[in-house]
Amino acid sequence: MKFANESLVFTSVRGAVKRALTSQEVVPELTPRSTFAPPAHDLDSPEQPPKPFFFPSGGAGSAERDPSLFVPHHAFERGDVPEARQGQQPERPVFEPTNVWQVHNKYIISQIKNGLIVIDQHVAHERVLYEQAMRNFERRKPSSQQLLFPQVVELSAEDYNLLLEILPFLEQIGFVIKSFSKNTVVVEGVPSGIKISDDEKILLQILDEYKRGKRDSAEIRENVAKSYACHTAIRAGEPLTLEAMNALIDQLFSTNEPYFCPHGRPVLIHIPLDELDRRFRRH
Repeated sequence: MKFANESLVFTSVRGAVKRALTSQEVVPELTPRSTFAPPAHDLDSPEQPPKPFFFPSGGAGSAERDPSLFVPHHAFERGDVPEARQGQQPERPVFEPTNVWQVHNKYIISQIKNGLIVIDQHVAHERVLYEQAMRNFERRKPSSQQLLFPQVVELSAEDYNLLLEILPFLEQIGFVIKSFSKNTVVVEGVPSGIKISDDEKILLQILDEYKRGKRDSAEIRENVAKSYACHTAIRAGEPLTLEAMNALIDQLFSTNEPYFCPHGRPVLIHIPLDELDRRFRRH
């Protein structure tokens, strides 16, 4: 059987199935039996590294952050954030996992040995994802996760040709994209370990960002990695748990250039303790 508008039929059926699977009749409410309390720690036992975690899920079809992507806190060796410039190998500061706070769901403040640092959570995660993407280009078997509801994306002729140009690189990152009809594709999978808040728009956003980078004559792999990182990173306004903030800090300082995002914006600001003392006239 053939339909005059296959795309419309597919979208309608997909929407009906999605509404059915996410209705209250299908998805039961989970009621905890007791209030959660953290386990007591034995003061005589050696300190254990923090356990990996998942970022909060963004709903049906979204991806959870892969806990294997994060490194433990004991990877850091030094207690200061030095003055650093793009391209230099940074010293790795020691953070106190419990002394981390999120401000306006946008910035992360952390106490370090000689003061405070303020981290922009979006550009910090952008740096992490950019370097992961650049490494993934060298891998033969990219890691992907299947979307619960594949997304049909209709493109202009220009964007469709642009997609064909960068498709091999998107596949190396972990996207699974199939042709559906003329200038229309289906996004069936996304890179493992990321959360995408809007599956339907992510491909269009990456293509728009790639076009801007192309005008700046960016190298194609670097441009794809920047475009991907920019639109899949944690957004400003997204609340994070203490565990998520600590993991993001850990991963940021495992990158080659944690002080700058791929577009050159600063990732963090260092406020020395001496500066705080001076402002409060403690000298």
